[in-house]
Amino acid sequence: SVAQGICPDGWHIPSDLDWIILEAELDSMYTISDTLWNLQGWRGYNAGGNMKMTGIDEWYNPNLGATNKVGFTAVPAGIIYQNEASFDKVKNANYLWSSTVAGETNAWFRLLSYAHTDVKRSHTNFENAFSARCLKDN
Repeated sequence: SVAQGICPDGWHIPSDLDWIILEAELDSMYTISDTLWNLQGWRGYNAGGNMKMTGIDEWYNPNLGATNKVGFTAVPAGIIYQNEASFDKVKNANYLWSSTVAGETNAWFRLLSYAHTDVKRSHTNFENAFSARCLKDN
């Protein structure tokens, strides 16, 4: 079962496994069979860079490893923390939800950063405002 969430018909919020598959496919050093993809924190080698828009118009300098290899074109969108009213980290990070829960109040997410070529996997409270990318249903 997939979580449509805010996505249009025929699309869904990627699961944690969907993210793992994408990261492994885009990483030039590690494959899907490597166990590091199940770890929390920064992992992989360059999947994050391969997802980020190139240049420093949107991202802070140095926007490490940004190649936009497959046209994912990730741009920094920042975050609004629960109980706060303004965006933070607007030019340095893109926090992206997964549809996979982690306990009663959290879900897994991915973080892309201007200062990293890899991708961070962690979980946080549902009440934080993150970005979402929709994945086309099979």
